[in-house]
Amino acid sequence: MKVGIYCRVSGSDQKDNTSLENQKDSGVRFCDSNGYDYEVFSEVVSGGKDFDERLAFNDLSTKLFDGEINAIWIWDFTRGWRD
Repeated sequence: MKVGIYCRVSGSDQKDNTSLENQKDSGVRFCDSNGYDYEVFSEVVSGGKDFDERLAFNDLSTKLFDGEINAIWIWDFTRGWRD
């Protein structure tokens, strides 16, 4: 099984506990502890932006729908979307 680790911050002033590096580290630990392969997708983009403006998320989505990735790991639901 291959998991897409999606990491997003809305700007450089993001709190330390939600930094891209911390999100990535948490996702990698999750995958490693469960024996999953993974690929990391990171970006700095506002949560209010439309998905067509989120290039890393679009790449992740394409790979999910093409079957290259089987699941998505997100540190917190709000890193994906607000509504």
